[in-house]
Amino acid sequence: MHVGTNRCCTDATASISFPLETPDRYLAGPLHSSFITCAPLALSRVFAVYKNTFATLQEDRLAVILFAGSLLVLTSGCGVVSSSMNAEGTRYFQQGNSAAAINRFEQAIATNPKDPDSYYNLGSAFHHLANSGADSSYWGQAENYYVQSLDRDPTHGEAYRGLAVLLMEQNRTDQAVTLLEGWRDRQPFMPNPKIELARLHEELGDRRSAEENLLNALAVDASNPRARAALGKIREDQGDIHQALSDYTASLARNPRQPELQARVAALAASVTPPPVVAPPPPPRTVALPPQTISY
Repeated sequence: MHVGTNRCCTDATASISFPLETPDRYLAGPLHSSFITCAPLALSRVFAVYKNTFATLQEDRLAVILFAGSLLVLTSGCGVVSSSMNAEGTRYFQQGNSAAAINRFEQAIATNPKDPDSYYNLGSAFHHLANSGADSSYWGQAENYYVQSLDRDPTHGEAYRGLAVLLMEQNRTDQAVTLLEGWRDRQPFMPNPKIELARLHEELGDRRSAEENLLNALAVDASNPRARAALGKIREDQGDIHQALSDYTASLARNPRQPELQARVAALAASVTPPPVVAPPPPPRTVALPPQTISY
């Protein structure tokens, strides 16, 4: 799960999950710098400021220094402003102020149109509003923003999950499966697409496919905590408590911050009947025979 301060969350994106997996709230993700994205804009601003000095740059060392400094500030500023807007929007969303949140996310897009997080945040916000029954048109807006996020970052896991959940909620199951299968096939060496596809198959009641995808994820990342926890739940449901405990323990070893899983492990460990203790057999007794008297 990504942890940070600039991605929005929605209950919808956590609705399809293995029961014992800590829900991924997607409150935020890594801050996305936009140095390359914003460079053309920054260059135009610098040119506007220093257009009268370009003719004498080679002769004016001060102008060169000012030009370089301004370029650095302006090109790094876009990513900072966009991340700040997303962070503010996320806070508004958590406070229940969807209108202010959407406004901030839209400002983030205006600042940096190529940041996939901003589109994901808008999709997540509209997804939440659609589930609240506010306006049926929000479904289409949420889907559109999820797709735009994926257009800008084809590896954006949160956008894949949000869109898959939305499709499921609209009874478009085949499209949801196709979406996640495509992600898995495009990134065969990444565990997350396989885990998300397993979650979807679990939701559909196809436990065999869910288990297969989890095993494939573990073939890529043997100690992946999400895959281990999910596989442990399947093992537990199958009655294989000892293997479930092994998977849960492996998950916690990689990511100890799973309080629900910790509680489940404690409960299972207490419920497992230990094998009966067999007392060791008593040591053999040595009986001393009386000395024999030999008569001639």
